[in-house]
Amino acid sequence: MGEAVSMFDKSIPLVSVVMAVFNAEDYLEEAIKSILNQTFTDFEFIIINDASTDHSLEIINSFHDRRISVLSNESNQGLANSLNRGFDAAKGEFIARMDADDISRPYRLTKQVEFMRSHPDVDICGSWAKTFGFSEMLLRCPTGHEEIRCTMLFSNPMAHPTVIIRNKRPNADGIRYEKDRRRVEDYELWSRLSKSHKFENISEVLLDYRVYDTTNLKKMEAVLNEASKITFGLLSDLGIDLSNEEKLTHRNVESYNYDISKEFLLKVDKWFSKIIKANLLNGIYDHQTLSRLLAKRWWGICLQSTKLGFFTWSQFNNSQLADSIEASFEIKVKFFVKCMIRSAFVK
Repeated sequence: MGEAVSMFDKSIPLVSVVMAVFNAEDYLEEAIKSILNQTFTDFEFIIINDASTDHSLEIINSFHDRRISVLSNESNQGLANSLNRGFDAAKGEFIARMDADDISRPYRLTKQVEFMRSHPDVDICGSWAKTFGFSEMLLRCPTGHEEIRCTMLFSNPMAHPTVIIRNKRPNADGIRYEKDRRRVEDYELWSRLSKSHKFENISEVLLDYRVYDTTNLKKMEAVLNEASKITFGLLSDLGIDLSNEEKLTHRNVESYNYDISKEFLLKVDKWFSKIIKANLLNGIYDHQTLSRLLAKRWWGICLQSTKLGFFTWSQFNNSQLADSIEASFEIKVKFFVKCMIRSAFVK
């Protein structure tokens, strides 16, 4: 990488960084500095203060950088409305998202602008991220437009604060968050835009993503409920009229929350086969990509079900997903042997 080059002689910045803030005093200074210290400098930094009652506004105003523009809501409007206000004010060709408690790595904007310029067909681009705080892990977001679209049938494939969006296009007006989708406003937006916009994720960590203690079961349940509405909507678009049993099966699979049993194994196999059949009829998703994604989920469940002995092996082997499983012959043999050994203990 060469030295950072300032381009302030241009009246319109290339990138608009949009960040909503509500009572984020503990980590806000670090988040703002991570943007101001980017190697790419041709940006405006739009910060929406969503009626914070702590010292957030004071911290924002302590920075004297002409790239910063502060918009203040008179009353708390929530994340979706605040971000929409920031998007409306954005002048850049690209809009980059940022959260008030995360840390963008120094080359984030440089990498993403270079990628968007070299891939003019891509509308929305995120990246991998590394969590810190309550837990540390690498968030390997799926790459490739088709894989990203198929992943949406189960989960959010984009790390929200890593995203950069192509702004100045005729269809950019549709890039607005729904205020009623609290907690999953980004997931809802991606699922809606996936029908008309091209997605990608850069397979490199460009942001450190702060996570908190997630043991609040009521909050987790609320998030899962909202996310399930999105996945059920996407499945309905496939022409599937989901039964309550199918909704429960899909929800158990997407949340990795299930008890291993013969009944559950049969339900998942039947449900995945129904998804594949519906897609073959409607052609919404790439068949091979969808089959690989479902096969990966199916394989994981089968590996956890070896205690069911020969039943698991038979169910796995006869599934139409068996040929799509990306596992070596040696691993499959070990799986078979383990099932056979456990058969001796199955009543």
